[in-house]
Amino acid sequence: MDKTIRGQWLFGAIAAIVPWGVGMVGVSVVSGAMSPNLPSRNIVQTLSFRPLFEFDANSSVWDVCFSPDGRTLATAAAYSLELWGRDGTRLDSVSHSLPVRVVEYSRDSSRIAAALTTPDEAFEIDDVHKTVELYRVAGDRLQSQHTLVHGSWVEKLGFSDDGALLATLGRDRTLKLWNDRGVDVRTLSATDFAFGEEILVTGDEAGTVTVWRVENGDARSLISFDNGAPISSLALSPDGLAIATGDEAGTVRL
Repeated sequence: MDKTIRGQWLFGAIAAIVPWGVGMVGVSVVSGAMSPNLPSRNIVQTLSFRPLFEFDANSSVWDVCFSPDGRTLATAAAYSLELWGRDGTRLDSVSHSLPVRVVEYSRDSSRIAAALTTPDEAFEIDDVHKTVELYRVAGDRLQSQHTLVHGSWVEKLGFSDDGALLATLGRDRTLKLWNDRGVDVRTLSATDFAFGEEILVTGDEAGTVTVWRVENGDARSLISFDNGAPISSLALSPDGLAIATGDEAGTVRL
């Protein structure tokens, strides 16, 4: 298994990307221009990726995440959380007794949440060890802030837009909301979630979609509706005006 992390830089603008197999070494770009005075034509260009840097993480890399400000990169590499600069410089590293599975930045790039798991999913340990570690990023260093005990292995993380809440979604299909002091302020039944501007959308096994108002470090239910089937995934449009759901019956609804 290749355990190398690579930074890539793409030259040019892309209208459509067509991968050339699994190991993509280039992309075909097709763009069209139409004018009342000119016939329609296709312009085909071949662009290439140039490696900016690469480094050996010495283990399987389970997750990578750019900070929203684009300055740093966080990696979940087996038993450590690593912080890297855009030039490939290792800025900081924190070791854990369990592998780091998922990593997520807050919207202002000031905090990182890292969910832990076991090397073998069949291996069980006490619920008290099923945690999410919360760090503050200060001067390109990781400062431990809180240990959040979810009670189940966490598979998805997300910060609210204002950073006042962190959502942790566990394999037990519970969603916990934590305030910036590391306090569990609300526990919900959910199979997926999405944050928007001042709102949170959740979907659950019963097929219910709920929209929550996020304010003052808490969430208040605004409206719920029936999706018609258990929800397996959902997404919120960037403008916050549309919700897409995917359900176990194989239907996508908008």
